[in-house]
Amino acid sequence: MPLCFVFTNLAATAIPRMFGERLTDTVAKVLNKPVEKITVVTQAGLPMVRAGSTDPAVLVQIHSIAVFDAEKNPKYSEQFLEFLKTEFNLPANRLMLEYVDLPAYMVCSGK
Repeated sequence: MPLCFVFTNLAATAIPRMFGERLTDTVAKVLNKPVEKITVVTQAGLPMVRAGSTDPAVLVQIHSIAVFDAEKNPKYSEQFLEFLKTEFNLPANRLMLEYVDLPAYMVCSGK
């Protein structure tokens, strides 16, 4: 049930077509989660400063249950950053990932 929130100062028109679907597939593969449980929300055109600059930037928060830890996160990051660099044609220093370990009792999804 990963929840993925994508924040960017890029205009909505600069978000690649089908980005949400491709991010869903990537999250499913990397975290070994079913596509049916993944939600992606993308917010574009936000006022954003990254490393003191308003150049194009992307922040992705991934909330999930019991998959994040110090050993696994670097492997996840490598795959997610490669995906984001390709999708947005941005250097790694303009991308940010935040992993949020979510307790199962904090999420409710319709069945």
